[in-house]
Amino acid sequence: MKNHHFIPLASIALLGAIFVFAQGAGASGLPQAEGHRTGPAAQAACEVQATKGFPRFARLMHDPQWMPWPSRMGDPEWPRGFHFDWYPETVPLLGTPRGTKASVRYNVAWLKFLRKLQPNDDAAVWIARIAAGLFNNQGNELIPILDLDQLTQEPVAAGVSSGGNLVKVLEIRNGSARIEMLYVRSSPPDPLLVNYQTTPWLVTKFTSVSITGGLGNAGGIDVYFPNLSALEGGYWVSLDRVELFPLLPLCATARGEMPVYNTVASFAKQIGTLSAGQVVVVRNYLAHGSDVWGQMDQGWILLEYLNSAGRPVYPTTWDMETRPPILFP
Repeated sequence: MKNHHFIPLASIALLGAIFVFAQGAGASGLPQAEGHRTGPAAQAACEVQATKGFPRFARLMHDPQWMPWPSRMGDPEWPRGFHFDWYPETVPLLGTPRGTKASVRYNVAWLKFLRKLQPNDDAAVWIARIAAGLFNNQGNELIPILDLDQLTQEPVAAGVSSGGNLVKVLEIRNGSARIEMLYVRSSPPDPLLVNYQTTPWLVTKFTSVSITGGLGNAGGIDVYFPNLSALEGGYWVSLDRVELFPLLPLCATARGEMPVYNTVASFAKQIGTLSAGQVVVVRNYLAHGSDVWGQMDQGWILLEYLNSAGRPVYPTTWDMETRPPILFP
């Protein structure tokens, strides 16, 4: 197991709040759903009752999962003048359930936060480009992201996230899901504590899609932006674009031998090992970048992580159809 799966020490102060988030596992006052079993052989060893609680993690689906074409570029109404093979895989966010597309105006403080989320200046310049995907060309001027003293106009960003990214669903209404977001009228958080690695439901990794439905990184590089809302309660996304995480608690079977850790932090210690075929009860989720951890009574295990080729690996029978954003080790 490589260290890139672990949360850095600087983020530990945030973990107390993160660990409290459980997708309904053991939550009081929540209605009960049907029991979850992991295959016939595991029924005798593991049977639990899942809960229908919020908040609940979900991933935003990729174009081929919800479109009748490999990608949006196969839509007969796609602009004929666009001839590129790749396009940013934006997912529109709405101001109200089934409402119109939202937007948000970035002030200087949030533009500084946007820059600090990027791995380098080249990425900062790319994400701030007009018509690159986040800031459209309707009334926006050039954004001097590397010298904001030269800013003459606060730019307006489209209310979007991106395919494959994680969201935290707070409620579902009228075919839409309201998601947790950062509020633009609040002060930006410390980017060492709130970033794609520590809180991927609050920071989007910009993805792209090819004509044939392939998944890539927007601009061919790692770029990020905050899930920023002009509404304190956050925006909405159509349920047609969402794959919810399996309800908790649930039973999962190890596909092979796998380590168990006492935490997911950088100083985590291996405290045990699951053998192939061993069944455990997963009670909580913790997302870290493009990885997903599961908490058991025995400790923490990786439910999904990216291999050296940037593809997801599922060490247990827990899995998702929606592939997370590519993030190379």
